[in-house]
This record gives sequence, C-alpha cells and structure tokens, in this order.
Amino acid sequence: MDISLTTKEQINLFRSIFKGREDIFAKRWEKGSKNGYMPAYFYDPYRYKAHQRYFSI
Repeated sequence: MDISLTTKEQINLFRSIFKGREDIFAKRWEKGSKNGYMPAYFYDPYRYKAHQRYFSI
C-alpha cells in the first residue's frame, strides 16, 4: 500500500476493492494469548435457496 495515502484514502481504497460484498465482514477471535480476525458472512436462507434454484441444473 502506498504510504503517501492518508488513512481515509487507504480505507476508501480498501472498500472500493471489496465493493459489492456487504454480506462478508471481519470477526475478531481470541483464544488464550492469541487473537486475530477471520472472515464471516451474513447467512440469509432465502437468498441461499434462491441462489441454489438459479444455479441448479
């Protein structure tokens, strides 16, 4: 990442790269002395079933 970008510009760049995936987000985890982030998603059973019907052969 370009160091000359401001924090706001870096955030806008990051958001533009991942635009369109509002169902994906980061979830923080902790286990003992370790911690981090992992991808998580919003599960909507109706959208999932509609997706299955659309792509089923």
